[in-house]
Amino acid sequence: MSRLTFVNQRAAQIAVRVAGRFNPITRDPAAPLKTVAMVESFGPSLMPRASMHQGMAAGLAVLVAEATGKGVDAAIRRVLPTGSPLLWRIGARVVVASVGLGVSRIKEKPDESTTLASVRAAGRITTSAAIGGAIYEGGNHLRDRYPATGPLRPIVGGATGFAAALVYSGRLLDQRKGIIERWSEDDKPAQLLASVGIGLAVVTAGRGIGRRYLATRRGFANYFGDDIVRRQVGRTVNAAVWAGGAAMLYNVGVGYIARSNEKIEPAYSEPPQNEYVSGGPHSLSPFSELGAQGRRYVTDVVTPEVIAQTLGDTADAHPVRAYIGYNSEPIYVSGRSEMALDELERLGAFDREYL
Repeated sequence: MSRLTFVNQRAAQIAVRVAGRFNPITRDPAAPLKTVAMVESFGPSLMPRASMHQGMAAGLAVLVAEATGKGVDAAIRRVLPTGSPLLWRIGARVVVASVGLGVSRIKEKPDESTTLASVRAAGRITTSAAIGGAIYEGGNHLRDRYPATGPLRPIVGGATGFAAALVYSGRLLDQRKGIIERWSEDDKPAQLLASVGIGLAVVTAGRGIGRRYLATRRGFANYFGDDIVRRQVGRTVNAAVWAGGAAMLYNVGVGYIARSNEKIEPAYSEPPQNEYVSGGPHSLSPFSELGAQGRRYVTDVVTPEVIAQTLGDTADAHPVRAYIGYNSEPIYVSGRSEMALDELERLGAFDREYL
């Protein structure tokens, strides 16, 4: 074999491997769900997103979808291993999807608990994961039954599927840019390629952290002993160590965000002069402690004049906006929530028909 032939074969193998990693169907049992999660992350959001925020949102969505899809697949394979007949494996996923669909159809009640809402959401996620697993099983079956005679088909298949997902994500991103207005000139809209690159970095980092967590868990379990109780103690210690590290990292991140949130933008540097928003006269939440997002929120308020001009009718009342900054009260549950209720009462929000 000549050196040139060897290089060409090696390049083809690498190309096939890379294309397989990005194949939206046959990459792994969670591949279809991960593709949908990535694409949906580019849909309209409640606020503008820069490339960094969009990339992190896409990466985290893929990681959650991967964990869910592989978890459901692992549970099914405990009953039906890989060597089971195809119809049995797909049938098992149809059964799981049907059960999840039934759970997701639990009737929603106005005063329902968070636990019930979480169960309904888990049903929807399980349904999506099972359907994705069925698509994966079918795709792999067709690939094995009609094997490729060369590297062209797997390369084209993987590249085409990933490109289609990128094109659709770009269209959703363009729709969002047309719907969500930029708050200031400093808000740079997310760019597709930059967001995808950041998302891939987040996914790579997340997988690396997951592998290291499993490695340290095995290490602690082996260190504490061979019996079940001692190994469980080792796993518990490992979880505690990782939880402590995560809490420390979270506090560092929150501190960084809090410092960046203190930046004063010229367009939002003056306190509002009306009684219907936080930060204004007699407000319980000082304007200087609202942070950058809070100052934007209470300044860009639609006035009754704009409402009347837009709708051609008289506005019933001035909109109210309550915002409690992090610096006003660090404790969210017992501090900021009570402060927000007091602020809403001061603004007269509870006296209105609609809140």
